[in-house]
Amino acid sequence: MSLSSLILDNLGTAIIAVPSLGVVIAYGYSMIRRRVSADMKALTDDNSYVSMLENYKKERNELKQERDKILEKMSVIEKERNEAVAQVGKLSTEVLFLSGQVTELKELVEKLGTSLELSRSEMHRLAVENAKLVAHVSYLEALVSHKHEKTDQ
Repeated sequence: MSLSSLILDNLGTAIIAVPSLGVVIAYGYSMIRRRVSADMKALTDDNSYVSMLENYKKERNELKQERDKILEKMSVIEKERNEAVAQVGKLSTEVLFLSGQVTELKELVEKLGTSLELSRSEMHRLAVENAKLVAHVSYLEALVSHKHEKTDQ
């Protein structure tokens, strides 16, 4: 083979190989471009997921803070409730004591009422007896005065 035929063969192979190589390069480029596009989409999705996770973490932290505040308020309320229960216990004891005193006072009032009724009855009896005595004294005075008039005459 001659040099020119060898050059022509290599040139023919190169003419066929260069377009084939271009097709392979173009196909590879489109594959890379699709892969980069998919990777960019996945990266964008990942960024949105990361953003959502950060938002969820922020929201979770806010909810934890709110829960802590609520627990703190509940602790204060529970302490106040316990104090109120203790106060109610003291007041209940005082109410029982005062109820006993009220019962004693009622009994005394009843006894005083009975004594008052007895005193009124006795006073009425004495008033009647006094009226009888007054009438009897008036009668005796009238008799004495009538006898003095008779003796004076």
